[in-house]
Amino acid sequence: AAGGTLARLHSVLMAVLTHLIVRLRDKALDDAGIAGVVYPLLHHATSPKTSPEGDVLLEEALRLWNAVLASHSRVPDALKALLPHAAELLVRGQDNAEIFPLLEGYVLLGAADCLAPLTTNLGTALAMSIHSVAREMGLQV
Repeated sequence: AAGGTLARLHSVLMAVLTHLIVRLRDKALDDAGIAGVVYPLLHHATSPKTSPEGDVLLEEALRLWNAVLASHSRVPDALKALLPHAAELLVRGQDNAEIFPLLEGYVLLGAADCLAPLTTNLGTALAMSIHSVAREMGLQV
């Protein structure tokens, strides 16, 4: 029960931070106190090794990750450090619809070179997504 309460607390905190960052953009992240909470929280919540409540956290974490990425004109090192989590999430295959646009954001902000280690995972995830959609549509691939 304590784990579930903590997961809900983290989820609410991420929702508030997402709202704050969407409104204030990079000014919010210029504050060391806010950045000192956002990046470690993102790291924890996007880790596939997080507790069973992790799926609850992940949905909110992906929104926060997107808001943080959208607030920058370049990809900060703290967001580059999350890419191994993106690679693991791609292999898991449950959140690709949210992960692909995030990775596109890295490319648009000039950090495409950081995605090179993810090419195998990206290819696998894209193939899995195509097969999944084809199955849902009754097509054979």
